[in-house]
Amino acid sequence: MAGPRPTLLLTLLAALLAVQQATGQAAVKNCYTCYGNAGDTTCLDSPEKVTQGAAYLPCKRKYCTIVRQEYTSKPGVANEITRGCEMVLPGHGKSVDDEFTTYYWTCTTNLCNTGDGTKPPAGGGGGGGGDVAYILVDGIAGASSTTACIATLAGLMMLLYGLR
Repeated sequence: MAGPRPTLLLTLLAALLAVQQATGQAAVKNCYTCYGNAGDTTCLDSPEKVTQGAAYLPCKRKYCTIVRQEYTSKPGVANEITRGCEMVLPGHGKSVDDEFTTYYWTCTTNLCNTGDGTKPPAGGGGGGGGDVAYILVDGIAGASSTTACIATLAGLMMLLYGLR
């Protein structure tokens, strides 16, 4: 039996690599990364002007995040705010108990975790938030797709060349 043509092998390899790239880890984006409290409102008001550490960092994880906490007895006054980059969804929306009201928001585009943290961020960043509907769909983890790609390639090679 004659071996497969080299162009067929190259085409299959290119297709598998494209699938692996498409299902791999999320693209790198920048997320604002800061912490603020009642004594320092820079992270709340202007995260791009933070001077402690970097105002934003490259994020290879899935979500840019905002977590805002207020005392329930003082609505509208931020006690703490944190902006960051997370792999898992820490929550989404508003949680209220006797002591604290906490807002959890996520987004997935470059510098999108803006706004005061009381509303979802406005998607692409640079805005003050807004009523944006989000549908969050979990993807395939990078390691799993890489393993699947290699296993598929190995299986195709065995089929094409036959086990001799």
